[in-house]
Amino acid sequence: MIAGTFLNIAHRGARAFAPENTLPAIRMAQRLGSNAIEIDVQMSRDGELIVIHDDELSRCTDVETRFRARTHDRVGGFMWADGAVLDAGSWYDREIAKPLQERQRCLRDLSSE
Repeated sequence: MIAGTFLNIAHRGARAFAPENTLPAIRMAQRLGSNAIEIDVQMSRDGELIVIHDDELSRCTDVETRFRARTHDRVGGFMWADGAVLDAGSWYDREIAKPLQERQRCLRDLSSE
């Protein structure tokens, strides 16, 4: 880092403005002027890479609907094809619709402005 300058690194993309670790979040971080974007990558059971932060799929996907018995399984326990059918974005719209105090912590400060 050069003295007097700051790096604007978007953690999981611009996750306050789009579902984290998704292309829309990465594109929004670029539009907002981020110097770098940090994403999280894990490996599926069959050795493929999956972009997700959590160890489990339940917070940011619809795993509870599609694989009810495996809701709390670790990401690495799923085959890539299983992960590929999950919806990793609709949760964001549901969170934003909640009152501020009921949202996930990273979205509580986000106002309608």
